[in-house]
Amino acid sequence: MNVVAIQGSPRRGGNTEIVLESVLAGLAETTHAHVTLIRAANKKISGCQECFTCQTVNDAPGCAIQDDMGEVYAALLDADRVIFASPVFCWGVTAQLKAVLDRLYACFKFNETPPRCLLAGKKMALVLTSGGGPDDGANLCESMYDFLVSFGKGVDKGRLISTLMKDPAQTRCDSALLERAKKFGRSLAG
Repeated sequence: MNVVAIQGSPRRGGNTEIVLESVLAGLAETTHAHVTLIRAANKKISGCQECFTCQTVNDAPGCAIQDDMGEVYAALLDADRVIFASPVFCWGVTAQLKAVLDRLYACFKFNETPPRCLLAGKKMALVLTSGGGPDDGANLCESMYDFLVSFGKGVDKGRLISTLMKDPAQTRCDSALLERAKKFGRSLAG
């Protein structure tokens, strides 16, 4: 099984990284998976230019922008499972993850009727961490994820939302949260 986890937090050692590590540890307990961890903040990924070059290529993303998104496309196309992970920043996912999500436009082929997505059938999951409550932006991130999965004809494997998080040192000591994250990871194997 090939798993791609796209970690959207720019902060190393932060809450999102800690929770995602536990999710991946839980997944590893139940299946032998090759995990590709992509730290969006470490990649040079420009925003979509809406040039529509991608719509002239049928069986590949075909994005005209030559940057690190090329390796992200390759990993996603080869993946059986995709995990998107982000803290909530200003009522949405981080700018780093949003750039990746915007560039997924190239995976949608709107010149076909009905539109086709190169990621159709991929099993996807969402991991969110938030300093606020569930209605302080996590809900908006969930809506964006729901549309991506639905419109892209993916398979929703669920979401793990951890709210009211503050200090990463406390997160590392929160055995209940880390076990919940591992359990969520184990659920992604099926």
